[in-house]
Amino acid sequence: MPAHVRANFRERCLQVLQEIEEARGEGRTIIYLDEINFTKRSVLLREWSRKNTNLTIDNEEIYVGYRSVIASMTEEAGITLIHK
Repeated sequence: MPAHVRANFRERCLQVLQEIEEARGEGRTIIYLDEINFTKRSVLLREWSRKNTNLTIDNEEIYVGYRSVIASMTEEAGITLIHK
């Protein structure tokens, strides 16, 4: 990472920490929030079959849906929301 990028990142981190301390000093609730996507594609890339036979694939098994999750928590209350 170039030195100026590292310095900028460090400066921004210090600024965020300062803002968090100011919010705590004002008695504001700090909410930590994160999101994630779970995906799955259940198809084998290689498979074996007997001579002169065809492989069959069930499309419902190949394209399994995805799940998105948003979760939030606070220091005081722990996990406050999980939305799927």
